Amino acid sequence: VDYTSGYQAMAKHLAEIGCREVGFVTVRGHLPLPYRDEKVNAGHGQFPAMIQRALDDARLNCPDHYFRGVSDERADSNDWCECTYDLLSKEPQIQSLIVHNLDAVPATLHGIRLAGRELGRDLSLVSFDDMPLARWLGPGITVVHEPAHEVAAAMVDLVLNEMAGERPAGHKRVLSTRLHIRGSTDSSWLPHSPHRDSFAK
Repeated sequence: VDYTSGYQAMAKHLAEIGCREVGFVTVRGHLPLPYRDEKVNAGHGQFPAMIQRALDDARLNCPDHYFRGVSDERADSNDWCECTYDLLSKEPQIQSLIVHNLDAVPATLHGIRLAGRELGRDLSLVSFDDMPLARWLGPGITVVHEPAHEVAAAMVDLVLNEMAGERPAGHKRVLSTRLHIRGSTDSSWLPHSPHRDSFAK
């Protein structure tokens, strides 16, 4: 899966709507090295590294102290909520929040409200793993869509071809990620946004 294309599209979109300060709520294994819990498996380090490169290329500011992490992807909703609240309370200058995946977003939205922030008023939000739920959370959640169904179909095709004795040498299929833009990145609240007048108030 070509995640880089989706991350680049996400960063470009945030820059285009006028965001500059970007926070990240994720799992501890994805945190920058100074903030990782040594007991947590950090084998997914490429995940934030690719996102960080995309943010850097778009000239967005996401320093290490703009990250917060929960124990793992199965963390309690309270943990996601507390991480979000802690980050936004201590770093009120953050204009956009990247959330690890869509499962964490409902608790993250509650943390945003507890911190006195509001999507579409003074904060934007992007997540990953598009599902029907993304359209109904808050104003609709902008997501980097990962092509899970296409990945599964490609794997089945590969297995069936091998069972039929077909195994082309060096065969490689690259699937792209896509950015689906929804209301959580409504930029009308940003004073210098080029899209300020294009959104309903």
